[in-house]
Amino acid sequence: MPLLSVPEITVYKRIEVKVVPRPDVAGAKPWMTTHDLMLLKAAHDRRRFLRLAIALVVGIVGLLGLVEVSRDVFAGVPTKATLAAQADHVARLALAEFSSPTMPLAISSASATLKLKIDRSRQQYRVTVWLRLLQPLYLPAHSNGTLEYEQLRLGLETTKAQTSPEDWRDKLNFPTDLPQLVQRSHFAGEKIQITATLEATRSGWRWRFPAVSRYPLVCPSPFKGSVLSTYPNVVIYDELRPDPVLRAHVDEVRLFLRRRAGAERAVPKTWRDRP
Repeated sequence: MPLLSVPEITVYKRIEVKVVPRPDVAGAKPWMTTHDLMLLKAAHDRRRFLRLAIALVVGIVGLLGLVEVSRDVFAGVPTKATLAAQADHVARLALAEFSSPTMPLAISSASATLKLKIDRSRQQYRVTVWLRLLQPLYLPAHSNGTLEYEQLRLGLETTKAQTSPEDWRDKLNFPTDLPQLVQRSHFAGEKIQITATLEATRSGWRWRFPAVSRYPLVCPSPFKGSVLSTYPNVVIYDELRPDPVLRAHVDEVRLFLRRRAGAERAVPKTWRDRP
């Protein structure tokens, strides 16, 4: 009886295979290995980073250029308020420097104008200040007609000073002193010009001016003289309209000095025709 044969039973165990997907890289070829794909991906990443860096640099440069252009458009020059404030500051300094009790002045106007554009951040401005004279000014009269008058006035004072104190009776016969003659040098309301050159510097969006002390105040033609109250005893000299009282006083002093000197030719005679 034949033997029964039992076939072998083979049991296969299922092995799970982990499939690694191929990297999705632009420009990849089917035959490329994983290593080739990784190199290709790294090259793509470098180019992307380079493009991003270039775009960032271009954006920053463009932003800086936009800021600079905007600053030139909106802050190319100092504002009117800034210029007005600076001109007012210079005017107050000029008033304090040139005004005095003997020469009273007041601010008439002040303005600042562009003088020179050095570059985009530096500009020179000319500040012009006009000061107005509040009272007329006077100077000691000096002309051919007043020369003899001054000699008479000084001669009378000298004669009085040389008289001894014991001759008090003689002093009683002296005529009164002649007042000093003054003539008007400036009228009230006349204006004097003061100038200063300032350099403005832009810092960011603002313009700044330096201290005015660095740039001196210039007065091309200053006033000469002082107010009438500074002279103790004066008479305003007017050659066109002589004062008859003053003329009589001058004649009296002339005759007195002639008698005192004992010589008629000691004093000129021109004051009979002009005071």
